[in-house]
Amino acid sequence: MKKMKKKLVLAVMLALSCGAALVAQDVDALIKDAVDKLGADRGSAVEVSIAPLTVGDTETVSELSAYLNEKIRLFASNSKAFRVVPETRGLTVKATGKAIIGGSYSVGGKVAVELVLQAELDGKRLKTASFKIAAADLKAMGIDVLPANINTQKDAEKSDAVYSNVVSSNAFALKVFGSSENHSYYDGEKLLLSLLSEKNCFFKVYHIDVNNNMKMVYPNSIDTNNRLQANTERTIPEKTDFVMEAPYGAETILVVAREAQFENIESETLQVVKVSKETIKLATDAARGLSVQAKPNAVGENTVNARYSYTILEKKASIETVSYDKPSDFAAFLASVKSGINASGGAFSGDETAGTFTQAGLKGSYKVTRKEIIFTLEEALPVASTTRGLGSAYQFSFSRPDDINASLKTVQSEISKNKGSFTGNASEGSFAVQGIAGSYQVDNNVTVSIFEKPWIVPNSMIEKEVKNYFLSK
Repeated sequence: MKKMKKKLVLAVMLALSCGAALVAQDVDALIKDAVDKLGADRGSAVEVSIAPLTVGDTETVSELSAYLNEKIRLFASNSKAFRVVPETRGLTVKATGKAIIGGSYSVGGKVAVELVLQAELDGKRLKTASFKIAAADLKAMGIDVLPANINTQKDAEKSDAVYSNVVSSNAFALKVFGSSENHSYYDGEKLLLSLLSEKNCFFKVYHIDVNNNMKMVYPNSIDTNNRLQANTERTIPEKTDFVMEAPYGAETILVVAREAQFENIESETLQVVKVSKETIKLATDAARGLSVQAKPNAVGENTVNARYSYTILEKKASIETVSYDKPSDFAAFLASVKSGINASGGAFSGDETAGTFTQAGLKGSYKVTRKEIIFTLEEALPVASTTRGLGSAYQFSFSRPDDINASLKTVQSEISKNKGSFTGNASEGSFAVQGIAGSYQVDNNVTVSIFEKPWIVPNSMIEKEVKNYFLSK
């Protein structure tokens, strides 16, 4: 009876995993279509950076934001209309023709997403594309639409409104950048802040946590240097770490700076206050700090401030099973897998029948049948997926089939049988199947670019699988 129950539980888990994977393909198709619409009718590729998508008209981001940003980056990188580049990190924006893909979403029975392509220089909207995702689908995929400490979109708006009356003087420009471009951090990750100022100044950093408690975290007893040199990026902390931990949810960093050193700054490290419009105003006021005993700042001194909002996310375990044709030289394949895992600090144990592996938050197993090798991957990830972006595409080429149209029909049929997606013609196209996402271009050869794949699967096996699709008779 116990064995039967275990089998039933496993069957249910695998069924749920397959269902989530199919839903994820549908959602990804919506995102890809929206990105394609943003890039339609462009004469040449435009440089774009990917900005975090926020909850409504706020600076709040969530797990959904991280998912959307990851997919937008993938599909934009796979588009001839865009060339994805890092965000601009400077005090001023130059007229380079660069654009930003960002946007927002509203929360309801369906999550309404709006992507916006806007000019970086003046923020002018160049194009928009909208779509809706059923909240139930996102739940099936294991994706949270709101941060853990926010229950509704109105709560997000209310929380964001606390900062609405924060006025920064125009004494000089100050900017703060976080180490995550999508403003999301997972449990155990470290937050780094990069500061830029137009003038030599002194600064202090306030942390507003998930419970709306505000405390000055920089300078502190270990990191004491709060001097910032003009036009020179400085990254903090330097002698300590800002480590992301539970409780999870949306938080804020508030940086306040002025040209003269702050009085009684040491006493502020001991104070914790509840966030309100009044306490935020005190923190950024030119006349005083948070300390009730603080002496007035020097006459004529104006403070400037900059804000960085982010969300701490819980790592979630995901389970997915993928299978591939057994390589002809299986011993060499296994040796390659083992070498790659060991070289990156992981552990591998197994033979030509079964085994296990671990590396950097990922664990899994494999078993070998007469025709297939089957990977079961269990990984701490933001979404129900076992794929990793490759950073840059892995490319390979092979001779163009004699009848390319017939070959593409076979490709589409085989991908469809494996519950994947295919879009393309005899010149170019894209595909996603069994955790592999890529594109192809046809001239004298077929050139394939792979942007995403299951982490454990070597490039050589991916190449073989894709060639089999194109060259099968």
